[in-house]
Amino acid sequence: MLTAVVVPLLWLSDRAVNIDEPLFLWLGEQIQRAPFDFFGFDVNWYGTAQPIYAVTRNPPLVGFLIAAAGDASERSLHLLFLIPAVVAAWATWALARRFCGQGWPAALLTVGAPVFLVCANTVMSDVPMLALWLVALLCWVRGADGEGDGWLWCAGAVTALGVWTKFFAVALVPLLAVHAIFARLSPRRVTLPLCLPLLSLGGLEVVMLSRYGAGAIGQALAEALHLEGIARPTLVRQWSEGLAFAGGCVTPALVFLPWLWGARVCAAAAVAVLAFVALSPGSLAAVGLPLAVGASEAAATSARWFALEFALMSVGGLSLLALGLREVRAGFDADRALLVLWLLGSFIFAAFVNWTNNGRSNLVLAPVAAILIMRRLSLRGVWARRTGPLLAGAACLVFAFAVAAADRALSNGVRDAARELVARHGGDQTLWFHGHWGLQYYLQGQGARPVDWRLDTLRPGDRLIVASNNAESHHPDAASAELIDLLAWPATGWIQTQAKARGASFNASNLGPVPFLVGPASPDQYRVYRVRQTIRFERWFDWADRAAASD
Repeated sequence: MLTAVVVPLLWLSDRAVNIDEPLFLWLGEQIQRAPFDFFGFDVNWYGTAQPIYAVTRNPPLVGFLIAAAGDASERSLHLLFLIPAVVAAWATWALARRFCGQGWPAALLTVGAPVFLVCANTVMSDVPMLALWLVALLCWVRGADGEGDGWLWCAGAVTALGVWTKFFAVALVPLLAVHAIFARLSPRRVTLPLCLPLLSLGGLEVVMLSRYGAGAIGQALAEALHLEGIARPTLVRQWSEGLAFAGGCVTPALVFLPWLWGARVCAAAAVAVLAFVALSPGSLAAVGLPLAVGASEAAATSARWFALEFALMSVGGLSLLALGLREVRAGFDADRALLVLWLLGSFIFAAFVNWTNNGRSNLVLAPVAAILIMRRLSLRGVWARRTGPLLAGAACLVFAFAVAAADRALSNGVRDAARELVARHGGDQTLWFHGHWGLQYYLQGQGARPVDWRLDTLRPGDRLIVASNNAESHHPDAASAELIDLLAWPATGWIQTQAKARGASFNASNLGPVPFLVGPASPDQYRVYRVRQTIRFERWFDWADRAAASD
């Protein structure tokens, strides 16, 4: 089991930082400078400088972990984050032994979910929170099983640490409380342990309010509940993206379909998938995903291929939900209540509550999906007696590694492209850029500047880099700037975890309704403009639709 975790992550550990990882690295740098003022800096992440707590919406504990590592290299940081990945796999093994008697197969299926290896090869808060989540559950069920109230207190303390790692960990409080009710634990035994994470969250709120005048809870809710003017997708689209992300991130739910549900269900799923593909792009529009298709045969083929992958992932998502619903049909006890609410609550949060669906929000599904799969396979008696499920499990591991390797290639390509862009266009003139994530980290580290639409003015002769496969990237009009360079950075492999033009984004469903796509990869494009007229930025997202203001 440990080999399945450590070996792939060691192989992938030269991955460049990307997506939201720079925010955690900058937080670690700030903590090294001023540990008691951890959020005391601004960052330009959405087009203008904002306090870091208004951008990350994450607690600071992982920043302290990064700060403790000192000036570690990218590889060293990845090796440090191997520890929570190993802990998460071990805790899944221990929980699966308790819930289904199949420890190591469930742990391997957790690692065999693409979302696990992709997230475990980052330096963000997701896998550390998952490790604490699983350890807290393990401690709690041991206490509930009569091994002593110390385990219940340990569960509360570990959950409190989880809350300082990622706010979603507070969802453990109602989850554990429901388990306590079904397990008939006395309120006297569980109330105080369950208060520990609430006190931890309250303590962070007090610190935030006293130090920065902004509460952590309010900041997190404002983003999750779309209180800041972010348009919420339609309910139909949330359902469709939720199923696709759950099934794509946790592929064992699809791969094990024949052994979970039998030949009839597989046949019905195959017919539904083929019909969905045949009716695309109309079928995609019916589930809230209108797809613009060109007149060429190649464009139509691309649309059908996208529809096929979307449909398969959605079948996997439906299979995952069906596992939970089947447990409900079998009758509720403490174990089933815990597993079902863990599964359904996590799915609902990722699909309907969080401001956008993404792979990281679905990470907590991987262990419970593995446990439920093994419970179902054990009940049907197919795991130990057939080689098919064993081969399917191995295929899941290989595919998860391929997806993580594709994400590594994407991130390393962004780093290399940033270095090439600075080598070509760095000089005496100011080098600006649109786009964030890893591109910002590496361009800014070499002296380039992200455009601040409130403050900055671009002068004639300045250079502006605009990344295509990125966020917050907008092109100037022809009168204001001329295109002088187009860098098409080649993509490698046949999987893409971030391809806005093709409808895939592991990081945000508003940039792509599936977490990844299999197929020929398209290159990332970086356009470099020379400013002709002085450009001032008065407002944000409408820049491409108006003439830039000039002197």
